[in-house]
Amino acid sequence: MVRTTGRCGAWAAVAAVVVAAGLAATCVEASPPKWQTLMAKAQDEARAQDKLILLNFTGSDWCPYCAELKREVLDMPAFAEWADRNLVLLQVDFPRKARQPTAVKNQNERLKTELKIESLPAVVFLDREGHEVGRIPGYAAGEGDAWMEKARAIVGSRPRLELSESLATGVGQARREGKALLLIVSNSRDADSAAKAAALTGNAELVRLANARMVSVHLKSPEGLRGENLTRRRELARRYGLVDQLDTVAVIDVAGEKVLYTSDSLPAPEDVVKAVKDVLPVPKYDGSWLDDFAKAQSLAAALNRPMLLDFTGSDWCPWCVKLDNEIFSTQQFKDYAREKLVLVKLDFPQSKTLAPATVAQNRTLATKYSVRGYPTVVILDASGTQLGRMGYMEGGPEPFLKKLAGITQGKAQK
Repeated sequence: MVRTTGRCGAWAAVAAVVVAAGLAATCVEASPPKWQTLMAKAQDEARAQDKLILLNFTGSDWCPYCAELKREVLDMPAFAEWADRNLVLLQVDFPRKARQPTAVKNQNERLKTELKIESLPAVVFLDREGHEVGRIPGYAAGEGDAWMEKARAIVGSRPRLELSESLATGVGQARREGKALLLIVSNSRDADSAAKAAALTGNAELVRLANARMVSVHLKSPEGLRGENLTRRRELARRYGLVDQLDTVAVIDVAGEKVLYTSDSLPAPEDVVKAVKDVLPVPKYDGSWLDDFAKAQSLAAALNRPMLLDFTGSDWCPWCVKLDNEIFSTQQFKDYAREKLVLVKLDFPQSKTLAPATVAQNRTLATKYSVRGYPTVVILDASGTQLGRMGYMEGGPEPFLKKLAGITQGKAQK
């Protein structure tokens, strides 16, 4: 990578990334990034703007790698433009000479412990509720373009609401899967209605809850509220006593034939989550492998079960193949998992192509849980706390399940 000589220097790779993101890659002097120092203030800003929070763990007056990251990435106009659209920035500094307010110093130590930061620099991305979305540990001179690529992948990996535009399909799926139906009706021709609907469908906490425990349908009038959708909407309104109008939200237990939540206007996402999270029907789980960690975590919380994360190289790692063939593919393991676990497959293939968001998620989790080789099996509780680790074991499913039961029951060392 060519080293820059000024603020409008030759960071062509990052400029290309910015252009690809729809930003103007010009040599116009950009406003310097605005860095917060208090987590509470950063969270308030992130909630108000529905952005992620970037935490830069740094040693500003002594760490040479931190200085390289700042000079080659964080001080660049291209980063400033991109961050302004996507992030709230929080400086988590550990200086050796400069004095800090006691509140900031204590906060930074707490964040370092909570997020298990072992070395500097480290950059962690959190959603506005404080859930980790990804992290980029370390930095070396000349890595600016690669760092930006990773950062963009992490930001792009935010969970998206799985939506249906067919009410008949949504009702049928909710009934089959034993989930609630989340029905949003908005007016696409009204700016306020469209903005409130976007806030609902883009809220990270509601997205996680809905993707795991609800089937979501968004009907946008006028184009989405015609024909069969209009007929079905009126049938639901009559059956459940719903107001037959635009700008409404309802959560319906289809199997139980009852309304769990209804609003005659488009509410704040937090209001929906608060009202329904403890009354949603328990979702069905058939023991299949999931590749969406956020969805698996919500499912594990609903079922009050631990998660088993399988970090694997499915198309190149012989020990991973043996683990799958000799243990995970056996009926004994499948029966156990269906009743006692939520399974998550985190694959690192060499020939198979994964979605960019899945790649970013898997890398982030591998870093978070210090995965150094494959296969690695990590056992977590529903909050994401590690209970134990395993790998391939000879002897088939019986010794594997015996050790696994010891971990989940707290008999093994964590």
